Amino acid sequence: MIKLFGNSKKKETKLIHTFVGRNTAKLEEELVYYGVKQLLEQEKITENDIEKIREDIRNETYNITGVPFSDKNPNCIHVKMEFSNGLEFICFGKSAETKEIEREFSVSKYITDNSKGITVPPIYKSSDFIAFEFLDPREQSTITERMPNMAEKEKDEILEKIIDKISVYSNIPLNKKMTKLLKENDYVKEFKEWDFAKKLNYKHIAKTLNDNRLGIIENGLHPNNIVTGKDDSLLIIDFGKAMYGVPQTDLARAVLALGYEGTEKEEIAVERLFQKYGKRFIEKCSDSEDKEEAKNLCLKFEKAGSFEHFMEIYHLAKLHEYFKLAYKGEEIIREDKRLLSKPDLMSKYKLTIEEIKLGIDEAEKGKNRFIQNALNYAKLKNIKI
Repeated sequence: MIKLFGNSKKKETKLIHTFVGRNTAKLEEELVYYGVKQLLEQEKITENDIEKIREDIRNETYNITGVPFSDKNPNCIHVKMEFSNGLEFICFGKSAETKEIEREFSVSKYITDNSKGITVPPIYKSSDFIAFEFLDPREQSTITERMPNMAEKEKDEILEKIIDKISVYSNIPLNKKMTKLLKENDYVKEFKEWDFAKKLNYKHIAKTLNDNRLGIIENGLHPNNIVTGKDDSLLIIDFGKAMYGVPQTDLARAVLALGYEGTEKEEIAVERLFQKYGKRFIEKCSDSEDKEEAKNLCLKFEKAGSFEHFMEIYHLAKLHEYFKLAYKGEEIIREDKRLLSKPDLMSKYKLTIEEIKLGIDEAEKGKNRFIQNALNYAKLKNIKI
């Protein structure tokens, strides 16, 4: 993920999610030029800002930490570029795959075009090289930034708004093209990536989730993907991993993000989603462009549309999210161990063996904690795994 932020003479700007789609030695210039060009069109920066950035690139008068963008580092890992006009490009991790970029672009536009009262920030495809999403830090901030100072009442209000958003986008009638795109990923495919879960009797849970899929889900609703505004608005962003799933998946991640797991408010949240979602689903049954799909969905919901069933699926979805978070830890461990065998990369990233080992240790603890949380939760809810 790359962020662009800074303070030009006219306005402060910030980009959340800039994705790199190609391997090219000219990535620096393409990324900066096409990125700021979009901001110019929205009058966020000036022509002088663009010229200054291009001048800095030509004269190599910008500061950079980390490994510069190049054929050898196409995934933009840990790079920061600072320009003399105050703008900065910061890259924190690997870029998304091209397919993920296309999914985010398509799903975000589809939600905005087909929903009533919900907007996902548009994804700008300004060239073959990049796509990005624009948010203004003067007016908006992520839950991650606000959590340390957030009062309980404010958290409650945010969870209610998240539920309202989920009930809208997960109920948007889907055409055949969007259904096909979203079905490229599913719960069983995710489970098959988890080596630590292979010894568990888990596949039937992933299959049950697949059998109960009803619509669009964001599928990764962590605090950085929940954005609030000073006007009390709320945005859910990053639909790059969106899939055809159960809305309980996004609610489970929101509950974990806000620290409501195991509380009375968690059950209240599930009931609120059930009520909101159910009302909208009835409308969806008659509005879908794909009549056969709509008919199947309606029959599915009528057959298992009780709150008890909805709660059972929530338990399975939450269990799945615990394991998914454990897998994230596994990915970090694998990447850090790879770094230990590459002294040249360690040197480029200015990392010591001790720092990497500490990172592995923390990721291992996190992975084991989430696995244990999953096992404890399965036992508590009498889920056989």
